[in-house]
Amino acid sequence: MLSKLLYDQQQSKIAGLLAQLEARPTSGSAGRSDSRGQRPEKRSGIPTSVLRSLPKKGSLDLCIKYISKAGCTGNGTSGQCFSSKRTHFRPKKIPANLKEYVEKTYGGLAPEFTGL
Repeated sequence: MLSKLLYDQQQSKIAGLLAQLEARPTSGSAGRSDSRGQRPEKRSGIPTSVLRSLPKKGSLDLCIKYISKAGCTGNGTSGQCFSSKRTHFRPKKIPANLKEYVEKTYGGLAPEFTGL
């Protein structure tokens, strides 16, 4: 008697799941192109306060990795930044919140930037 009750409950759940599957839109190419246009913009893991305090050279922000002990790889290109939105230069000053972030995240400033 108990086994019959459990069997009926399982069948009911299975029927509900199958109905949900059938009600879903198919994953055809039209569905994919719509979802691409609605992707959220990629967010940075860097706090907004740090991003706002980054020194600028023209329209480009200072590369945080460049001033850190970790350094910037430049995607294998020496002297260039991995990001098209950032650049490498020696700022006149480094804001305190940026220094703290670099110390916490990248192990500190590179030796050539410790005096800033």
